[in-house]
Amino acid sequence: MERLVKTFSFRVLSSNDSSTAEQRNATDNLIKEIIKLNTEENDNIFILRILRYTRFRLQSLQEKP
Repeated sequence: MERLVKTFSFRVLSSNDSSTAEQRNATDNLIKEIIKLNTEENDNIFILRILRYTRFRLQSLQEKP
């Protein structure tokens, strides 16, 4: 489930030290990783679990002050 969370893009997004340009680039790369996951993986339930976990982690980042 942590497949997307362990990517470099996610680490940049969760970092407080990254610039706006780095954040945008990381967002674009994370979207590409999501698309790649969807094309490479055949098990829809597995994909759904990964996406839900990633969403949970992104929401927790959004709630940080």
